Amino acid sequence: MHFKPSLLFAAAALAFLMSGCISSKVPLFDEANAVTPVPAGRYDELRNNNGTLIKRGSGTLRLDGRFYGWKEDRSISEQLFALYDIGGGFYVAAARQRNPKLGDPYRYQLIEATEDGYLAYAPQCADLRKMRLPEKLAPIVDDTDCFYVEREALVQVLRLWAERMLPTYRYIVARP
Repeated sequence: MHFKPSLLFAAAALAFLMSGCISSKVPLFDEANAVTPVPAGRYDELRNNNGTLIKRGSGTLRLDGRFYGWKEDRSISEQLFALYDIGGGFYVAAARQRNPKLGDPYRYQLIEATEDGYLAYAPQCADLRKMRLPEKLAPIVDDTDCFYVEREALVQVLRLWAERMLPTYRYIVARP
């Protein structure tokens, strides 16, 4: 089966907001505490493919107050998220719908700042469930999503994931 690149990019952009993710039904972070350590601009996105980073595409990161908007080239949708500093060069990215309705989930990833870019750790619920987690860190599983109700448990799980797994994505400043 052959897909048009624009459809692949649009599908990937929605993946963070829609599929089998680490989630919460209420915000676990106060939006007033969001930080903006990543400069707006153009970035290349590289995806981890069995330990090899392969360029998946490019996009534009914009900053609007304390929120970021990420739009991949040839994508019709923009991901809206905020970053929260958890120390040691790590940030939790909390994504939400642009105009959330009551009950719309918040989605989470871990971002690590490096000398030459940013690493994103984006565990899927099915993969996270395979980890041997202490009971106090186990998620509430609902269909394909893993939900958390406590911020500290979420942060601990994301840090454990980053210690044990390779990053899902790497973002570097786009080269002309």
